[in-house]
Amino acid sequence: MWFDSIMDDFKSALFIVNKHKGVFVPIFLRLIMHIIIGIILVVGTIITITSGIFAGISEAETFELIMRIAIPASLVILISYIIYIVLWGLIEVGSINLFRAAIKDENSNKNHFFIGIKRYLKHVFTGKLLIHFLMMISSPIWLLLYGLYLILVGIPTGGWGLLFIAIVISSYFATWTIAIVHNDLGPIKAIKQSFSIARYHFKPLF
Repeated sequence: MWFDSIMDDFKSALFIVNKHKGVFVPIFLRLIMHIIIGIILVVGTIITITSGIFAGISEAETFELIMRIAIPASLVILISYIIYIVLWGLIEVGSINLFRAAIKDENSNKNHFFIGIKRYLKHVFTGKLLIHFLMMISSPIWLLLYGLYLILVGIPTGGWGLLFIAIVISSYFATWTIAIVHNDLGPIKAIKQSFSIARYHFKPLF
C-alpha cells in the first residue's frame, strides 16, 4: 500500500540522516532565511511609518492617503519577495544536490551544496517566477472553485476547503525542483514532469 511505502521512505531517510549529518545544514539555513525576511518586513514597516508616511493624514484626501501607504508598502513587499526568491533558490538547489549525494552514499559536503547552486539556480529561479505567474493568472479559477465549495458544502468549513485546495496545488508542484537537479531539466520540462508524477502518485504526495 502507498502508506506502507511512505513509512519505508521515512525509515530510509532516517538512516541516511543518521549517517550524513550535513543534510541538517539546509534546514538551519531555511530557518535563518525566514528570520531575515521577517526582519526585512518589520524594519521596512517601521521605516515606512517613521519616514512620515502618516504625516498630514487628517488633511490628505482618500486617494492621496492610499498612495502614501500603498507605494512604500509595495516597495517593501517587492524587495522582500525578490530576496526571498533568491535565498529560497540558493537553499533549494544546494540542498537537493546535497541530499542526492547523501542518498547515493557519497561523502556529502559543502561542495555538493555549492555545485548545486552553480548548476541549477538559474533554472529554479526561473521556474519559481513562472509558477507564481501561473498561479496569478489562474487565481480566478481557484477563487471560483473555492466559491463553489462554500456554496455547496458551507461557509463554516471554508478554512478546510482552502487548506484542501492549497494541498492539492502543492502536490502537483511538489517535485519540480527535484526534477531539475536529479534529471537536469529546464524549468518548463521539470514542472511538466512534476505534474506527471502527481497524476500517478497523487495519494502519497497529497
